Amino acid sequence: MKEQKQKDREKHKREIQVYNERNNKKFNEYFKRLQQKRSHSANYSGRHFDYTSYNQNIQVAASR
Repeated sequence: MKEQKQKDREKHKREIQVYNERNNKKFNEYFKRLQQKRSHSANYSGRHFDYTSYNQNIQVAASR
């Protein structure tokens, strides 16, 4: 009985690991596409960039 439970746990761990790897790959691809879109040119006023990291650095400096 205990051996069967242990085997089931190991099988479940492997299944979860495969599932997580597959979903993480999808999420990373989506995130890369999103980052590319954030820095693409906008028609109305030239080129726009993502300034989130710049703003975060300012906030960190201001909090010191």
